[in-house]
Amino acid sequence: MISKIKVGICIAYDWEMLKLSLPIVYNEVDTICLSLDIDRKTWAGNTFDFDSKSFYKYVNEIDTQNKIIIYEDDFFIDTASTMKNEVYQRNKMAEKLGKGGWHIQIDVDEYFTEIKSFVNFLKKKHDFLKNKDINICLPIYTMFKKTNHGFFFVKGKPEWFSIATNNPSYSFGRRNGYFNLLFDSPIIHQSWAREESEILQKIKNWGHKDDFDTQSFFRKWKSLSVQNYLDWENFHPIEEGVWEKLILIKGDNIQDLIKDNKLLQKLKSYSKLEILLKNNKVFSKIMQLLRIKW
Repeated sequence: MISKIKVGICIAYDWEMLKLSLPIVYNEVDTICLSLDIDRKTWAGNTFDFDSKSFYKYVNEIDTQNKIIIYEDDFFIDTASTMKNEVYQRNKMAEKLGKGGWHIQIDVDEYFTEIKSFVNFLKKKHDFLKNKDINICLPIYTMFKKTNHGFFFVKGKPEWFSIATNNPSYSFGRRNGYFNLLFDSPIIHQSWAREESEILQKIKNWGHKDDFDTQSFFRKWKSLSVQNYLDWENFHPIEEGVWEKLILIKGDNIQDLIKDNKLLQKLKSYSKLEILLKNNKVFSKIMQLLRIKW
């Protein structure tokens, strides 16, 4: 039996990025849930402007196969923790999509580069993994800033985000205690490659708002240029040794970058052997017991 593929996306002030991420997945999946705070509040409790008319118009235009559920609810349930509100919304969205099948969750600024191969993988693995709670993690390539010369991308230690699970139960962002199975199908994350006003809004309201000095990091981000980007080393704001350096990729728009296989190869920092070893539960457990990060 082929498993249904369900997608959940949290919607807020930056919903227009959906116009790039949603068409990529629309024809490849069965159901899509777009969840939106009913009071137009962020996870930090700040009210945001939202053009509901344009949003609903866009959804109606793209939803030619009646796949999309718009779920509005109160997701600001904890005044002290943005992360708790994020986790609450993600779990409620998963409930709305219902039990069974594969649950994918992406943010509006995360773009699949090989969605067909990923969906085919999930369908083939359904019967093999149906009695095991598991996450499927994909490599994330982070866009850091757009300039007149192109885009700065992060190059460094591989970052694997939990994108799909067969039993959604989130405890920190999209994470939980399940085994993480790696699959080599990159996602481009627009992340910091936004206008200054958008970055400010993001860092004041996202789930990581209290994890580091966001204003200091924002000032450093503003100073980044073609003249000084080679000086940026080991600059991840939370985790040591992840973002080793920046590389400049020439290009005019994100759509072209998503289809650029040469770009994906430039950003790749892992091997097939590494994936094979990390996908081995016994080997991973030994590394965990030895407290070796790899």
